[in-house]
Amino acid sequence: MIALFHAQIDDHGKPRLHVGNERLFATLRPYAGKRVEIVVREPKKRGSGNQQRYYFGQLIKRIADEIGEFGSDGMDRIHDALMRKYWPVDVRGEIEIRRSYMDLDSKEREQYHEWIRTDAATGDLIGSPLWLPMPNEEGANA
Repeated sequence: MIALFHAQIDDHGKPRLHVGNERLFATLRPYAGKRVEIVVREPKKRGSGNQQRYYFGQLIKRIADEIGEFGSDGMDRIHDALMRKYWPVDVRGEIEIRRSYMDLDSKEREQYHEWIRTDAATGDLIGSPLWLPMPNEEGANA
């Protein structure tokens, strides 16, 4: 199990949890007497809702329309194929670990969108060139 808690570190280096201490202690109780790892890092900046709407509403939808994949199943297949192409699966033993679009930060999402637009424009994505608009470009909300 992985538990994630958010905290603010005060001037004395003490964490101030965003939830009560009791919730942390309840999570730790099953591990009494066991060794655990504690990881401290700055929170990851998640991508924006605008990026997500652009990705699914423009990039994925336009590709789906162009190749005749209709409905949410078709869009899901395209999304899965693109994620596998640009964010390779990490294989650990017999387990495949794949990145989720939701786990990409803003910078990673924009890089991913750029890869898709570039490959679409050159025809490398679907076999023939396909123009995909930038987020605020004319035609992006068509």
